[in-house]
Amino acid sequence: MFAPKNLLCAALAASLFFSASNAEARFGKRSNSSDSEQQKEEKKKDKEERRESPAPRVHDASAVNSSSTHGASPVGSSRPPPPPPPRVVVVEPAHEPDYYAPPPPSYYVTPVPNYVAPAPSVEVHSPRKDTLYSPLRLGLEAGSAGGGAQMNLSLAIEGEQLGLEGRLTGLALPTDDGSGGSDSITVAGVHLTYALVAQDRLRWRVEAGFTSAHAPDLIVYGPSLGTSFEARLGGPLDFELRLQGTPFPYRQADAQAALALKLNPWVLRAGWRTLLLDDAGLVDGEVHRDVFTGPFVGAGLIF
Repeated sequence: MFAPKNLLCAALAASLFFSASNAEARFGKRSNSSDSEQQKEEKKKDKEERRESPAPRVHDASAVNSSSTHGASPVGSSRPPPPPPPRVVVVEPAHEPDYYAPPPPSYYVTPVPNYVAPAPSVEVHSPRKDTLYSPLRLGLEAGSAGGGAQMNLSLAIEGEQLGLEGRLTGLALPTDDGSGGSDSITVAGVHLTYALVAQDRLRWRVEAGFTSAHAPDLIVYGPSLGTSFEARLGGPLDFELRLQGTPFPYRQADAQAALALKLNPWVLRAGWRTLLLDDAGLVDGEVHRDVFTGPFVGAGLIF
């Protein structure tokens, strides 16, 4: 008697032998073309799905007994659509705003006036050129004359060559008859001058003008001619010579020689003077002639 186990195996083998498969053709017969075409379509579809589906994703293994689970897909359900391929998104860094440090605080300081004392004015005097030329000359001399005294005042204004000179001489004399008192005579003259030689160390002038003589009983005028000469001897020392004459209506001759020490603007002068006066008989028809001679000293200014 068969055992139940052997009986079950025999029944299973018989069913497999005698049952026909739907997917396979019968013996000696081609398979159904419709079934074959359907199988081809399914295979082609499966290949396309495999090609389009991404590679199987691998996830980190979960620890044993981990509580994280995922739901199983039901058998026979359609696969979910594959995720799109990853896109590369380039994100440009945001432009950082420019930050500037705030400027340091500014302070307003009231300016203090700066007073600068003006520079002291300094007068620069250039040294006077070593020359005989002086635009303005003023002199005063005094000396003896024929037992009396004389005083002479002179003033001259001169350009490079042309000039004007005036002289005034006063004589105080004892009386000629021996009586008490004194006689006074005044001689004056004005001349135009012209420098024929005008050098730094030499100057020669010619003069022309008029003179007058005032005596106790006579006042007379007459034309006058003259000449003057100056030469630099050395340093500030000069030699001076002057000659003047009046030919008529009375006669006058004046000669003067001196040494002058010029210490600008001062001049110290010392020399000898001779003055001749002749009235030509104009008072009483008798000729009266006097000669006054003697040394003199003086001082003056030159500019």
